[in-house]
Amino acid sequence: MEVGYNVQATADAEHNLVVDVYAGGVNDLNELSTAGRRAQEISGVKKIDFLADAGYHNGTQLAKCERRGVRPFVAPRQGYAQKEEGFRKSDFKYDKSTDTYICPAGSVMRHTSTFKRKTSKVPYKVKRYTTPDCDGCPLRSQCTTSSNGRYIERPIHQAYTERNDRRVTRYRDFYRRRQEIIEHIFGTWKRHWGMTHAVVKGKEISYARMGFGGLRKVESEYRLAAIAYNLLRAVQIMGLEKLQKQLGKLIFELWRLLWPTWSRYEPRFIVFP
Repeated sequence: MEVGYNVQATADAEHNLVVDVYAGGVNDLNELSTAGRRAQEISGVKKIDFLADAGYHNGTQLAKCERRGVRPFVAPRQGYAQKEEGFRKSDFKYDKSTDTYICPAGSVMRHTSTFKRKTSKVPYKVKRYTTPDCDGCPLRSQCTTSSNGRYIERPIHQAYTERNDRRVTRYRDFYRRRQEIIEHIFGTWKRHWGMTHAVVKGKEISYARMGFGGLRKVESEYRLAAIAYNLLRAVQIMGLEKLQKQLGKLIFELWRLLWPTWSRYEPRFIVFP
């Protein structure tokens, strides 16, 4: 294990420009909806398609994204292997209209209980389905060895997960664009620019009152890298001359907006490099 920060980056598909960079949690599993929301707010686009790798596949996060207008395309993760031999969950057919499962023997499994699963950062509800027909079922030996019979569990966000998985399967070529869009950016940072570790470090406590601790310093470092990357991309997209003109307009506009604030201070407090 290595102590570090989990840097999240979002890029647009048209020009491969970095849209957002921030330091997330310990892994990617609970970052999808946050990254999607931030991308919406920064870009000003309400409905977007959001591509991410299997590390972001989390039913709760997929549901949050869809509810916000972010349509996720996240590669499904490989599920845990079933310990017992015999019928798998995929052999049980779900009927949305009646909220029931039909087992391989043809019996109806009904919703009998709901509970919270607390194995993840954000607990979520799970519905359990059972049937009394397990007793005396000729296929029981192929289904379960439990004395209580077979049960099926369905998270309340399962429908969102299934829709996402179908999208990835149906639009496989579209999903492959994920690597073209985002991996080049991380490859440039890590391989070409040597940004395998954050450079900023030091007295986090002394900056705490200003809200500029270690986390914020790391974010600032990678946001500066994103600006540099975007400038290089912009030269390729627009050409150097046009980019210089646009930057000139931007600097003038920033100066016009900030001058009323800066002009309040006496000259001795303004330090130029």
